[in-house]
Amino acid sequence: GCIPKKLMHQAALLGEGMSDARSFGWEVPKGIPHKWESMVENIQQHIKSINFGYRSDLMGEKVKYLNSYAVFKDAHTLELTDKKGAKTELTAARFVIATGGRPKYPDIPGGREHVISSDDLFSLPAPPGHTLCIGASYISLECAGFIQGLGMQATVMMRSIPLRGFDQQMAGQLVGYMKEHGTVFIEQAVPTSVAPAEGGKKRADYELVPTTVFTPLEYGTIGLSEEDAIAKLGDPNVEVYHSFFKPLEWTLQQQQMDYELVPTTVFTPLEYGTIGLSEEDAIAKLGDPNVEVYHSFFKPLEWTLQQQQMDYELVPTTVFTPLEYGTIGLSEEDAIAKLGDPNVEVYHSFFKPLEWTL
Repeated sequence: GCIPKKLMHQAALLGEGMSDARSFGWEVPKGIPHKWESMVENIQQHIKSINFGYRSDLMGEKVKYLNSYAVFKDAHTLELTDKKGAKTELTAARFVIATGGRPKYPDIPGGREHVISSDDLFSLPAPPGHTLCIGASYISLECAGFIQGLGMQATVMMRSIPLRGFDQQMAGQLVGYMKEHGTVFIEQAVPTSVAPAEGGKKRADYELVPTTVFTPLEYGTIGLSEEDAIAKLGDPNVEVYHSFFKPLEWTLQQQQMDYELVPTTVFTPLEYGTIGLSEEDAIAKLGDPNVEVYHSFFKPLEWTLQQQQMDYELVPTTVFTPLEYGTIGLSEEDAIAKLGDPNVEVYHSFFKPLEWTL
């Protein structure tokens, strides 16, 4: 899906570029139509050509290619099922798993019959028209971006936050840009069903998701905030009622928990289990002369084979939304969670590209 997604994103950028060209003196007529069918046909032909090239390269290196669905029967045996349903077995001392991913259909009524995936979208023979993109992952936002950019309406239904795992300030920039250019966002919502509607369209029903903010005084909400309700309905049409209660558990005497003898495990690459005071805390509490420390170290048996887990922190990633976003390393949120807020310094800069000035 990466290649067709990038090419469809490029198609949307070309449309935007033609609109901008008039500001640079190009007499480009307004209302130039986009032909979805030609774009999809050309992209699919390109995909077929590169797949053929991959297979030819494998044959040239005497690598056997099996187009089958694989399931592990045991640690050294795969059961393969081809497109005709025929099953075979393959054994090996070791297997390398590098399968990529597939989009998942929503587990709701009509979620399989009346919903298409991003993979389906890339080969859709006719333009999708007004499209609801479920979720706010990078693939969903990328699809919404090029659908809107190609002249159709895109709506994104978002359960919680956009681009989970990415820097949230940057995610907010992308979402804000998409909203400014017409993409609609339905926030804190999940679909409940999809059914046929008049004119060949689909009807998607949804519900709002309750949200809880885990501050020392926890805060739960559903629906519009007071500010959003006033903005949407008008101040005269909104009545606000306030109440406050003291939780029952607050009436009981609260005593601070003693955590000294609570077992703790730190799941770092070198796992660490502890109970009781650390050496430093014991010295601080009991005094240095009253603390004796004994050291021992052993090498686990499994370390006799060199094992090292893949570190994905420094893998560059690009999100091809209308406002493109490239990142490498930890997000601000992950850096604070890993290193502690006092140990993280964040620097911001913002600029408008020169070509945006006209």
